[in-house]
Amino acid sequence: MDRPIDPVYLKKRRKRLIRVIAIAVIVIVGLTLFFMNWLTPSLNARDLVFSEVTQGDLETTIITNGTVIPIYEEVITSPINSRLTSVFHSSGDQIDVDAALLQLDTEYEENELQRLKDEKELKLTKLNRYKIETEENELAYGTDLKIKRLETAGLKADYLNEKNIARIGGTSQESVEKARTNYEVSELKLEQFNHQRESRKRIEASQIREYELDIKLSDASIAAKEQEINKATIKAANKGTITWLENHIGSSISKGQQLVRISDLSDFKVESSVADANSTVLRPGVKAIVRYDQQKASGTVEKVIPSVDNASIKFSIVGDSLGFTAFRLNQKVEVHLITSTRKDVLMVKNGRFYNGPGRYSLYVVKGSTGSLRTVELGGANFEKIEVISGLVKGEEVIVSDLKKYQNSKIIKINR
Repeated sequence: MDRPIDPVYLKKRRKRLIRVIAIAVIVIVGLTLFFMNWLTPSLNARDLVFSEVTQGDLETTIITNGTVIPIYEEVITSPINSRLTSVFHSSGDQIDVDAALLQLDTEYEENELQRLKDEKELKLTKLNRYKIETEENELAYGTDLKIKRLETAGLKADYLNEKNIARIGGTSQESVEKARTNYEVSELKLEQFNHQRESRKRIEASQIREYELDIKLSDASIAAKEQEINKATIKAANKGTITWLENHIGSSISKGQQLVRISDLSDFKVESSVADANSTVLRPGVKAIVRYDQQKASGTVEKVIPSVDNASIKFSIVGDSLGFTAFRLNQKVEVHLITSTRKDVLMVKNGRFYNGPGRYSLYVVKGSTGSLRTVELGGANFEKIEVISGLVKGEEVIVSDLKKYQNSKIIKINR
């Protein structure tokens, strides 16, 4: 028969078991906390960008890039084929209207002008000689006409005399008919002569008109050549700053070749483009914000080029009251086209993580930890992003790009 176990022993054994279990629990909890702490990323607050969820009106934008260009630019091209003989200014000079900039060689054009003048003189000589010939012809025709009229009058008188003599039997009917025939033939010849004279006058007038038109064309060619020679002294049509000019003296210049660019640098505009998918929201009058680093200025879409080039639509923006004077010529800038205004919506700061409307995983901050949460975001501008769902007003989120940590549901924040 078994002996009963000593109650004191049982009590000691129970206490020992409790101590072992307690130690095991403490060790397990400690190890768990250690590994959780070891595996949880720890980030410095100064390396993060935080944003409180706020509520208000939001202007959504399309973001693209642009280039700062002069609000006005004059491009002067060569009026002739020539060579550069003189340069009167340099790039960067400010010039006034009609300021002489370059001089082109005009020797060939002056020779050509003299040739045109000689040709015109020859044409005038031909015209004058032809007019003298027509005057002489008209005198000869006038004399011939008088003679033919006298001949016709004489033949008519002969015919009438023959008729009268025939009535008294002094001549034969055959003689009367012959006289009548001679008279009628003479009248027909006189009529034909008059027609020929009128035709000749019309032909001569047409020929004179042709000569005169040819001389008029020569006058136009001479005037155009004189204008080209005058334009060989390249002058500014507007006040501005020379941003570029051809300055290689002696170099050959082709007609139409760019020689000078003059810009008004007192203000600028921005030239930009967007994908043609956004054509429905792009139109003159759309408001825009132009940014470069910390500088920003508001403007308005001035002109939209209707054609599509490489799946993009080009447009230009002019500045509002303050213009774009804070920017520099040819500076690359960020353009934000304001497409709509959202009233009374939740918003967070814009950050590098944002790539357009959609679902994102953001860390919501509470104390010294951040918990990963799925959030749906909408449109944005360069400062704010619309929150559609997943956050409430007053919560704080991290808007830094933390994609590399998103396998961790929780992060530690060292403040």
